[in-house]
Amino acid sequence: MALGLLCFQPRCAAAGEPRLVCADPVYDYGTADNSRDIRHTFVIVNSGDAPLIIANTRATCGCTRTALGTNIVAPGASTELEARLSLRGFNGPKRSSIYIHSNDPLQPVFQVQFTGVATAEVSANPPIVVVEQAVPMSPADRSVTIVSRAEKPLSILSLTTRGGHFSATLSTNKPGAEFTIAIHFAGVADHGDHEGAIVITTDHPAYRAIEVPVRLTLLAPLAVTPPSLALPRARGAAPQHRYVVIRSRDEQNFKLLRFAADDPDLPVTIQSTRPSWYRLRVGPYPADGPSTATVIRITTDLDSMPSIRVPVTIDR
Repeated sequence: MALGLLCFQPRCAAAGEPRLVCADPVYDYGTADNSRDIRHTFVIVNSGDAPLIIANTRATCGCTRTALGTNIVAPGASTELEARLSLRGFNGPKRSSIYIHSNDPLQPVFQVQFTGVATAEVSANPPIVVVEQAVPMSPADRSVTIVSRAEKPLSILSLTTRGGHFSATLSTNKPGAEFTIAIHFAGVADHGDHEGAIVITTDHPAYRAIEVPVRLTLLAPLAVTPPSLALPRARGAAPQHRYVVIRSRDEQNFKLLRFAADDPDLPVTIQSTRPSWYRLRVGPYPADGPSTATVIRITTDLDSMPSIRVPVTIDR
């Protein structure tokens, strides 16, 4: 809703009323590097014949800061609204609005605005590497391109990695302007998340260090849903039970060789099955059972995932 952008057109205020006017409510900063801040002064004029009282100013995002010269503007006088827009972290069109709340009865909320496009003189594409892979397959290699749009040729001074689940090598596509970082995953066998980063240092004063996070998630060959259970005790005529589904991510046939809870009072049975899918029924647990927690231990015929643990919490 363009609250104030249409309100700077000449309109008459009644006698004894203030009138907020901003001749240029939209500041177009064009195309700007996202390592810098955009600063602009919006001039607020009171064209009425009563004091203009500005109660507050409010920006639409935390990337915009404002400072008002004075909040009481005499008839015929003006004040300056200093505004600063931080472009850090933005890429592409970036618009930010500032709402001015005042006692002008014709337009109690007036809008001024920054508009333009944020670009990076030096950018990493993609800015983050995310890989999700089911084992035992090895993750495919990935790459990151470093592009410089600066007038001065860019030099990459160093490349280091953090996290032991990958290695990285640098090659030059266009000297001073474009580079490729090849990422090779190797030696990771544990299921779960593996986090690291590539850190590139350059001679650009605004991009001394560029960090590209590298996140690798190795999915177990069998998906267990849910991975843990919360089980009520059996009370009254409605015994409580839950289900655990174990399925192959790649539709590989497998068998459950054994399955049982550490607490023998908790029954675990096969409710239904297919060649690549099992559904286990867990419970009910007796109301007078001694446990508040136990573990279901499952043995499979898969060498890549011979055992599964499903924690179970039992209410008191």
